[in-house]
Amino acid sequence: MWQSACPALAERGAELSPEPSPEVQAMCRQADTSLPEGLLDTAYLLLFQKAPGRDLLMDFFLDYAENPARAELLDLVRQADESLQQARGLVDGALAYLDRYNQDDWHERFGANGFYQRLQRLRQTIVLFQAAEVYYRIRLSFFAASRQSPPDQASPGRQSFPDRSTALQAGLLLIDQWLSKPPSFSLEPLDLSLWRMRLRRALAFIDPDASPPAAEDDSPHNPAGGTDGAGGAGLAERLEYLRWLDPHESAATGRLDRLVLETNQLHLWASPDRADSRIQLQVALWLSIVRQHRLQQTTRPRALRERIFLSDRRYLEPLLDLAARDSQIRGQVESWIAARLAASIFQVASESDDADWPNLLKDADGSILLSLGRWFWTRRPPDWEAARRIYEVFLARETSRQPEQVAAALYYQGLCHRRLAERGGQGGQGGQTDQDDTAASDPAALGHILKAIETWNDLAVRFPDWSNETPEAAAGQSALAAAVQSAALAYQLCSRDPERYRRLARETLEILVGRIDPQTGRIGGPFSQTDAARSYRYFYGHVLLLDGQFHQAADMFATVPAGDPHSAEARFWRVNCAVKAAPAGDGGSAGTVEDYQDWLTALNALRAEQPPDALRQRVENLLVELLSQPQRRPIALGRLGGILNCRPVCPALLQLTIRMLHEDRTEQQEMLAGEELTDLQRLIERNLPVARQAYGLIREQAADPTGPTDPADAVLNTAAAQSYLETLCLAAELATPQTPCGGMTWLQICQAAQELLEEAAPESEKALEIWPVRCRARLEYARQRYESSRSLWHRIRQATQSSPLAANQYYHWEARYYSLLCLAALDRQDQVNHAVEVLLGSSPKPAGPWIDRITQLKH
Repeated sequence: MWQSACPALAERGAELSPEPSPEVQAMCRQADTSLPEGLLDTAYLLLFQKAPGRDLLMDFFLDYAENPARAELLDLVRQADESLQQARGLVDGALAYLDRYNQDDWHERFGANGFYQRLQRLRQTIVLFQAAEVYYRIRLSFFAASRQSPPDQASPGRQSFPDRSTALQAGLLLIDQWLSKPPSFSLEPLDLSLWRMRLRRALAFIDPDASPPAAEDDSPHNPAGGTDGAGGAGLAERLEYLRWLDPHESAATGRLDRLVLETNQLHLWASPDRADSRIQLQVALWLSIVRQHRLQQTTRPRALRERIFLSDRRYLEPLLDLAARDSQIRGQVESWIAARLAASIFQVASESDDADWPNLLKDADGSILLSLGRWFWTRRPPDWEAARRIYEVFLARETSRQPEQVAAALYYQGLCHRRLAERGGQGGQGGQTDQDDTAASDPAALGHILKAIETWNDLAVRFPDWSNETPEAAAGQSALAAAVQSAALAYQLCSRDPERYRRLARETLEILVGRIDPQTGRIGGPFSQTDAARSYRYFYGHVLLLDGQFHQAADMFATVPAGDPHSAEARFWRVNCAVKAAPAGDGGSAGTVEDYQDWLTALNALRAEQPPDALRQRVENLLVELLSQPQRRPIALGRLGGILNCRPVCPALLQLTIRMLHEDRTEQQEMLAGEELTDLQRLIERNLPVARQAYGLIREQAADPTGPTDPADAVLNTAAAQSYLETLCLAAELATPQTPCGGMTWLQICQAAQELLEEAAPESEKALEIWPVRCRARLEYARQRYESSRSLWHRIRQATQSSPLAANQYYHWEARYYSLLCLAALDRQDQVNHAVEVLLGSSPKPAGPWIDRITQLKH
């Protein structure tokens, strides 16, 4: 480097040079060129490729003087210029820093790794791109300026541009060097010979004295110019020459016929085996432009446009022929034609305020109509109403069409209606509003939503496999995407007004989700196994529920995947709908015993998984409803123990359990009085664990100082204690030391009963209630303490002797029987026989079956 030869100058240059920016320092420190390379990639996309999100190609639209998208193209050029300026600043700063770097490690840090060479290549590429940016800016501005001038004046373009010859000359010098000695790096997307012609033509346009253009005759007779090898170059040269001739100015000077002749010759020469598609396209495009202006010399503008719309497509023939034989440029051709038709539409509408302009398009090619519709909704801002009307024209035609085109038109027509609904039904440029609110308050917006649903449903049913996967298409354009959007809109409408829109929602969601086969239980449909369809099964189930189709809704909820955000809700609604759909069984209860067991299992499992929230509350309410069925009481009490294990305890379920146990006391007494000991044993086996668990939970709640207090809690506590105590005492009487009952040994039963008696009804209180005395008497009898038991039964006899209550009369005769039974157990059979004879001789009127059992004691 020069620093080693001139260290003093290098030192002085380092003192005078400004400090590099942090970005440049980081680039050099890391030997990383990714930042300027990224900026250069952005400029490349804007200048030479289709801009992201736009249906524009810079080189294709240059020769179209009336292009409404010219402002957008100029904006792309401006953005490219900004990226190039930033990249140029970074690269120049880095090169300046490296050139004055005087340390001994220069080669290791910047030379051996190729960092310096990469910066030089980047700078050269930036120079070329900046020259191309100037060329595009001049071309776009030239026609814009020429159209503002009177037809009889020369183009004012040369006077309206700043001096940009420096960038053009630098680009030309670089291209000349590369053509003489090709660079070591790839320049595949750029045709250097073509760009040399373009830059020379642009330089001559700005400053005729700066650099002469390529030699050409104003009246060329051999556009091809020699051999096949030279023919391609000559063709490109003639094309560049024609591109700098303004058709509008040429028409005024009388040279239009000559231009048509020249471009016709070029068009004939530009066959597929003699030139590439890009040159063919430029030639055909220029021929279309000059033919159009030739027609315009003899036809009034509006009549010309109507002829173009209706039948006269002579000026489009070169482009249409080219597009038919080369699929790679078909999209560009259709985009150009769409832009031309759009300009005519604007002019027709502005001249006569003609709202019926879509009728002029009825004979246009389908692909052109689709491109025209796309042109309207991709421009900034989009014109959704114009695009909608164009798709409507396309779909209304009775002529045969390609299915792909029909599917695309249906998709985009639905999209237009959706966007119009979001904008309050206006076709202009109104701001987007909340769709739900707009549809609810604006009839026009609601109409567009309904039309979008209808259109997308039509697409999903007729063309379920359609998918637009072209490079120009936005991501996700398919029949499936249309079905999803339609389902979302229909479900939103149904949520707001179920009475009016539930049928629409059901039909729409069925298209997406599919239908369950009653034979196999599987969902069938073109989209049924997609992730999108699975995510809508829950919503489809709710629509079926709203429509009263409970069985179908239950089946649909059952198919919601486990990973779905609504899977827990779906499990609840499956049981809810199954209960509603089940026919009445024995005693009016819903469903079979197997159904009932399945519902309880599913709900209890769901309740155990859920935190205390609204869903858990609904699950518990449904559990209470199912468990309260009187015909299912045996099953319910058998399952309540497991259900009560889930914490926190549901108060409603606990209250239900205690009430059912309390009601079972009567059944227990009847079985005991009737000596149905086997059934009574089974009943005690079932009820004892549940009664023990319920009483334990009641005690926990009573001991919690933070829990709510309710006057009804005292009654609940008494009922729980009474049920548990009576069940324990009966179990003690039925069980033996060798046979447990209800999961407890006989000793455990007796101990638990004694503790409960001391806690719930201590003897010291001399309670007037009969039930604790009966429990003590029964427990004493079970323990074989017959004298103590007989004394307690005697107390009950005395307390109930003169009572008119039927229940007390029952307890009175029960006490008589057990008193005699205790005497018999004490080996006092004579006293038993005497007491029975006296009792029978007094003509008693016993309550219940006790007189028969007393009679049996005599024997």
